[in-house]
Amino acid sequence: MKPCPMSPGIEPKSTLVVDATRLIRLAVDGPALRVRIQGCSDMLFPFRRILRVQVIGVPRSGFDALIACAERRIPVAFFDGCGRYRCRLGPPAIDPTGVDARLEQIEYDCCSRAVYEEWKRNQSAHLLSLLGVGDPAARRAPDRVRKSLFSTLRQQLIQKDLEEAQNWIQGMLTFHLEQALDAVGPVTHMRIRSRLIQDLSERLVLIPLIDLAATSTPSRAQMADARAATHLYRRTARVVEHHAIRMLFQLIELLDRLD
Repeated sequence: MKPCPMSPGIEPKSTLVVDATRLIRLAVDGPALRVRIQGCSDMLFPFRRILRVQVIGVPRSGFDALIACAERRIPVAFFDGCGRYRCRLGPPAIDPTGVDARLEQIEYDCCSRAVYEEWKRNQSAHLLSLLGVGDPAARRAPDRVRKSLFSTLRQQLIQKDLEEAQNWIQGMLTFHLEQALDAVGPVTHMRIRSRLIQDLSERLVLIPLIDLAATSTPSRAQMADARAATHLYRRTARVVEHHAIRMLFQLIELLDRLD
C-alpha cells in the first residue's frame, strides 16, 4: 500500500494524532504502538518518541493500547470532531516533591493569595512584553490584547471557522497545560488545578492566537481538519511549554519564600 497522507503524524518526541473515524487497529507491539488507518499499511510509533496522544472521536477498539500509553506517563486526550477537549487518560498522581501542598495554600492563606495575584500580573506583563506589546497598561491586561486579536481574526475567518479555531487551540492548550502541571508537581488539588489551568491559559493562549492572526489568509481547511489544526498548534507548542514551566516554577519559588 502507498503511504497515507492523512495517517497519524509524528515527529521525534511529539504529538501522535489518531483519527478514530478511520482507525482500523491500535495495539501495543513491543516498545511501540502499532497503528493502522483505512487504506494505509501498519505504522509503528516507539513509545520513547511520543510526547502525548490526541484521539479525535471515539475508537471502537485499542483502549488497552491507550491505557498502556498512560501507564508509561504518556497522557492521552480525547477530542470531538470540532476540537472540543473531552477528557484525558493519565497515570496515578504521585507528589513526592510537596508541590501540591504548597499550591494548596493559595486557597486558604491570605499571603499566598497575594503572592499568586502579583504573580499573575507579573506574568502577564512579562509575556506580553516578549510578544511585542509596547503599551505598559496593555501588558497587564491580556483580555484587551485577546480582544484585539479576535477583532483581527474576525476579518480573516467567518464566525463558524473562528469558533472551530478557538475550540482546537483551547482544547490542545488545556491538554498541554495539564501535562505541564503533572511535570512540575503533579497538582492533584482539583480547584487549584482548574484555577492554574484557567489563569495560565488566559495568558498563554495569546501565543498561538498571535501566530494564527499572523497567517495572511487562514483557510477553512486549516482549522476544520484535525491534523492541520494540530500542525498549527505545534508551531508554537514548544514556546507555550517553555513559558508554562517557567511560570509554574517561579510561582512555586515565590510560595517557598513565605515559609
